[in-house]
Amino acid sequence: MGIIVEQAGFLTSVQDSGRFGRQQYGVTVSGAMDVRSLAIVNLLVGNDQGVAALEATMVGPSLRFTSDSVFAVVGADMAPRLNDVPVGLSCAVMAGKGDVLTMSLAKYGCRAYIAFAGGIDLPEVMGSKSTYLRGKFGGFEGRALKKGDALDFGSSGQLPLDISTRSRKPEVFSSTEITLRVVMGPQDTAFTERGIETFLSTPYTITKECDRMGARLDGAVIEHIPDGHHSGNIITDGIAFGSIQVPPSGLPIIMLAERQTTGGYTKIATVTSVDVPLIAQARPGMRIHFQKITVEEAQNLYIQQLKMLAELPDSWRENSAMSGWSVQQIKELMVAMKANNVSGIRINGSQLELDAAAASAKMADPQPMVLAEQTYSEPNTPEVRQNEKLITSPIIGTFYAAPTPDRPPFVSVGSVVKKGDVLCIVESMKLMNEVISDKEGTIAEILVKNEQDVEFGQPLFRFA
Repeated sequence: MGIIVEQAGFLTSVQDSGRFGRQQYGVTVSGAMDVRSLAIVNLLVGNDQGVAALEATMVGPSLRFTSDSVFAVVGADMAPRLNDVPVGLSCAVMAGKGDVLTMSLAKYGCRAYIAFAGGIDLPEVMGSKSTYLRGKFGGFEGRALKKGDALDFGSSGQLPLDISTRSRKPEVFSSTEITLRVVMGPQDTAFTERGIETFLSTPYTITKECDRMGARLDGAVIEHIPDGHHSGNIITDGIAFGSIQVPPSGLPIIMLAERQTTGGYTKIATVTSVDVPLIAQARPGMRIHFQKITVEEAQNLYIQQLKMLAELPDSWRENSAMSGWSVQQIKELMVAMKANNVSGIRINGSQLELDAAAASAKMADPQPMVLAEQTYSEPNTPEVRQNEKLITSPIIGTFYAAPTPDRPPFVSVGSVVKKGDVLCIVESMKLMNEVISDKEGTIAEILVKNEQDVEFGQPLFRFA
């Protein structure tokens, strides 16, 4: 027993700490993009740090629990709600059989991690449950999750009892400009002094060419030492998580979880392990600054992070006020809270206080993630005529009217559309996402141009 996927979100996959020991055979590590968030979310529900969890990108999933469990959400703020009641980030939450966890577009950050007590019961492939999307293996059938998928929880022995104290202050990824600390090398001698100065003093912008493999940056060209046609090229060698390649074009690429195992471009520096989560949570359009530090400084930062993670469980146990509660008592409390519209509890020593401030909150079925019929009246959007409905973009990306440039568009003005028909493609982070009609009707107007960049919720089609 575990969860059933009711809506999959933009890109949700099973990821753990990674697939190590196979790179010499050309098998990439994969694993979570934000390893720190993965570690914290697992600790919150009583798992080891590297246990498999769900990684949701940009838009989170809707999940129905088929058994009782403790879960947590860490990373990007996708406004998680349990039975339409908001739940916090970075805290353990009890869910009952039949409960529904819904998540939406990330308010900040890019990736959220959802962990369940006991982990996810899937077979390991080469020592890991991580999904390698390009290789189409690992995780759940080697692919991103889709509607109707059912995942079972692993065996945890028992659910954590001290869930009331299992929380920490969420890491907020709201800045549009970040600084990444880097260790120079291993090929920094392949660049001129001016090139090094450009790299360390000039901001770079994350382009739309970013995914789990890497993030291509735009900005000032980093100058290589002139060496004929070899400038920017080297004999192929290994690539680490956070390596910054600079090809002959002079524009850097930060290599991430699904990077290739080796590469033939010069690597000017490597992002420190503690700062890799910042690029994993960054979005296209954000600005990046690079700051040089020493190997010793990077190691000290990493040791501090390991110490923080190791001390978290002990801090929760020391502060636990519910350590004497059984799982059954917690379940009974949840049932009583639902029956009486109680929105939360506060524990003061041995005193239990109930918060009924949200007694009027409606417990409703979650709404579908995409393509809900809606009117749209925000400023600078097309005028909506009465009784007309719009189909809007479910994600940020680039609008394509046809499957390929040499083929006709999916629909045109006057096309009669049925539910389930493909209307267009919105490309985001190198993924081609079909926009599916959720109703029948006739296309009255196409509101964007081919290859136009679109925002989440931007109207694409007007139905007559």
